[in-house]
Amino acid sequence: MFFFSGVVFPVSNLPPYVRPVAEFVPLTHAVSLVRAVCTGGYRGHLLLDVLYIAAFTVVVGWFAIRRLKKRLVS
Repeated sequence: MFFFSGVVFPVSNLPPYVRPVAEFVPLTHAVSLVRAVCTGGYRGHLLLDVLYIAAFTVVVGWFAIRRLKKRLVS
């Protein structure tokens, strides 16, 4: 996840067949937000990055809580 997220090198340098995988990784969107804050380059699609991170957190959190409840109850 670390190498495909754009932390080390830009996602645009990745092969075309790996870019969709990089866009699925939530760290890619977090790196995009941090770069925008550091450089002052606020763009319109940063809102989509925030929404993606929030949605990913809700979905994965829901599955984690559901699994934890199964273990605690049984």
